[in-house]
Amino acid sequence: AYAVDKARELLAELALSSNVDYLMFWDSDIILVESDAVLQMIRLNAPVVCLPYYEKTLLGSSLRRFDGVHVGGRIPGSEITRSSEVMQVDACGLGATLISTDLLKKLDRPWFQSGPDTLGEDIFFFEKVRKLGIQPIALMPRTALHYLDRDIVLTPNGMVATISAASQLAAQKGDSK
Repeated sequence: AYAVDKARELLAELALSSNVDYLMFWDSDIILVESDAVLQMIRLNAPVVCLPYYEKTLLGSSLRRFDGVHVGGRIPGSEITRSSEVMQVDACGLGATLISTDLLKKLDRPWFQSGPDTLGEDIFFFEKVRKLGIQPIALMPRTALHYLDRDIVLTPNGMVATISAASQLAAQKGDSK
């Protein structure tokens, strides 16, 4: 098994060597609520697109803003729920993130790194993106659920829900299209 940063680094190398347009990080504990979410992310034709989800730390959303020193300030949930189709962010958790391989080619390696001098592999990556002047976006209101355990998930607003309730949410979103 690899550490998360090393695994992401290997996947990025594989994406580049495979000559694909995008690398999609979709962590095993993330559930995409809408079946067309990845297609919608691709259609935005942006260097980085992420879906918001609530973090397991229970500290808030995966979406971040630059706080004057580094990319780390969480965007308040009230701002997220008011957002339109697309929201500009400075960073996000990488659990549901689409990255263009053209962007990876512009960045120096390593792309993802964790350690005592970083805030995690995701913030490390987005600090590099920020230095290029690239603005990541979050696809709203499409959302992802974050597993806490096999029967319980965190909804994007931080509420705890059962898998059956989450399935009902997904079905309702599908009906509204």
